[in-house]
Amino acid sequence: MTKIADPHSLAVYEALMIEGGWDQYSDKELTSYLPNSSYTPSRLRDQLANGELVLLKEIPEVPVFRLVTGSIVPAESASVAISGDAISAFSKRFENQQPFRSGAAGYAHSDNLPPPPAQQF
Repeated sequence: MTKIADPHSLAVYEALMIEGGWDQYSDKELTSYLPNSSYTPSRLRDQLANGELVLLKEIPEVPVFRLVTGSIVPAESASVAISGDAISAFSKRFENQQPFRSGAAGYAHSDNLPPPPAQQF
């Protein structure tokens, strides 16, 4: 799933899907990710650069954020194609929020899980 979205409508976990390397895409490719084609390529690129829109990918090549000890933090590559002001605004929005339910995330990454029950054949 790759799409262009309004950053104000993102769920917390979607912060980890923001692609910072959108400038490597062609105009045709970027506009294909829009639900409608009311944007010119120039306007679309301006809005991506200013953080008014974001490109979301399941696994971003240049992630804007990363997960560190359960918190979302800006990645070192965050300022590649998105303005510093946009990165700061996104960081404030997502700081101190966990992208996954603590119980589910803790259970999924626990090294202390009980062994599975023995199967009877």
